[in-house]
Amino acid sequence: EGFDSIAGEGGEITGDTGFWSVWQQQLGPQQPLACQLTALEILMVQQQSIEHKQLEALSKHGDSSLRSLALVAQLQGTSGSINDFLQIDPSILDEGVAKAVVRVVARTGDATLLELLTQRLLPYGSVDTKRMGLAALAALGPKGLIKATELGALELAKQHLDHGQPAVRIAALDLWQRISNDLTPLATALGDVQPRVREKAAGWLAANGGLEEAQAQLNSTNPETVNGAIATIGKIRTRQASDILYAHLAEEFQQVAHTRRWQSQVPLEDPNWQPLAVAIEDYHHRLIQKVLHVLASLGHRRTVNTVNQVLVATDSRDRSNAVEVLASLSHRRFILPLMPLFEASKGVSQGAKPSLSWLRHKDYKILLEAIESKDRWLRTGALIALAKIPRASLNDVDPIVRTVAQDLFPTAPPLKDVNTVLRPPAPDTLMNRLLILKDVALFQNLSLDELLLIDKALVPQQFMAGKTVFEEGSWGAHLYIIASGTVQIVKTLDDEQKEIKQLVTGNYFGEIALFDDAPRWNGAIARDDCLLLKLEKQRFISLTTQRPHILLEICRFMSQQLRETDKFRSAKKFVANNAQVEDKTLQNC
Repeated sequence: EGFDSIAGEGGEITGDTGFWSVWQQQLGPQQPLACQLTALEILMVQQQSIEHKQLEALSKHGDSSLRSLALVAQLQGTSGSINDFLQIDPSILDEGVAKAVVRVVARTGDATLLELLTQRLLPYGSVDTKRMGLAALAALGPKGLIKATELGALELAKQHLDHGQPAVRIAALDLWQRISNDLTPLATALGDVQPRVREKAAGWLAANGGLEEAQAQLNSTNPETVNGAIATIGKIRTRQASDILYAHLAEEFQQVAHTRRWQSQVPLEDPNWQPLAVAIEDYHHRLIQKVLHVLASLGHRRTVNTVNQVLVATDSRDRSNAVEVLASLSHRRFILPLMPLFEASKGVSQGAKPSLSWLRHKDYKILLEAIESKDRWLRTGALIALAKIPRASLNDVDPIVRTVAQDLFPTAPPLKDVNTVLRPPAPDTLMNRLLILKDVALFQNLSLDELLLIDKALVPQQFMAGKTVFEEGSWGAHLYIIASGTVQIVKTLDDEQKEIKQLVTGNYFGEIALFDDAPRWNGAIARDDCLLLKLEKQRFISLTTQRPHILLEICRFMSQQLRETDKFRSAKKFVANNAQVEDKTLQNC
């Protein structure tokens, strides 16, 4: 850890031969191995001459690391060949010696060691060696980069753009953008599965003037790619960039007029229309978040972060103030089309009451409009509602019509409402599972796209009545969501197991296991036959690593719950104190 500071100090007194003679002495056979390794690397970094006789002795040392580093030191400053490189033990180059060579190259740009790095270490090195090696090449000065390019650094960067480790991909992208004018890899990386890679790619693409490349990515079907493109364009901070983002949102702003009309006409009490109602609400939520991301990318990140915290709050005055703050920004034109959505959130739309006349004149028109939408969830909701049309033929009075209808639509039972999802005979369909997840308070701020990822990570498990889900004091690693049935939460008090509460369909428990490595503070027992959906901790971590926004929204919800609980307790304490004061006053009267 002290290497960098020591090397730096040495750099300031390069001409002090007495100082360097002390380091030369540390190479002696009587010195500890760690001192020899450190001294040799520092002398190499500072390009101090080392006696050939001493290097020869070190190259025959019993320790393979010191032996290999001495062989490398003999090559430094010479016109080494590939045959010279082959003398070095390949099993050592993946570890400490390889990293030492990388550090020396990064500080000296030595042509021979640079060739060793590009021809031997990077192609066959460990993950850390690859990361450090690519970073060292990227950090070289102009002359060093020219030499690295001649040695195939561009091809090395290209080979590592798809490496399994994000840190290696980042280093490869950094090297690429320093020595190539082709911005395609940076644009492609905007859709990388890892947020860190997307963030770096967006910054470098913007710095290299990749406005046209980023604009092309706005048409991607991958939401992460689109968000990365928005971040890139926003960082460019020109009027043209702002206009491109507004033009990208224009069609979605126009769609809001339709979705708000559909929302006021959808019969919410009809289970067949519930998926479309949820899809409309989800579309509005995603559009608001997308516009906030645009504003953050345009330089209003601090304001957006504050507003985001307020928008999930229940206080209507705070929400109104947050909307006013957004409307006062210099880029207010992005917010004004969304004002009806913010106004609508103050109340709850009751929807229409279906009648024969309504079905004839409104029903089909809404569904046909929604089915032509570019948003997949709006189309999905419309498809489910459309499924009720042929179902009417399943009960036709004519047996021939009924038979044909059953042949055409054998698996089209009507959807159940959220409270009965996954209970027989309701089908275990994708939309049913997403509906129940949408009804889980912990996930209430997540979009359908994010719930889809969570659904893929869930594992269903049946519990018979009376069976223990987990015991108090046991170590757990799962969050449980109740798909059907009732679960008792119990705790031992005064050596007796007592029920704390009962949880029903749509409730969750065990969430602390996702965030803390500690024994369960309570137990859980199936009160009747239950179907539980389990989310394992490692799968949750993997999911949130790729989509940090999921973790952020869950933490926001839990934080809001804690604040509301604290307000409730403070209010109870205030009432109790007032009651005590009144009692004392009455007693004194």
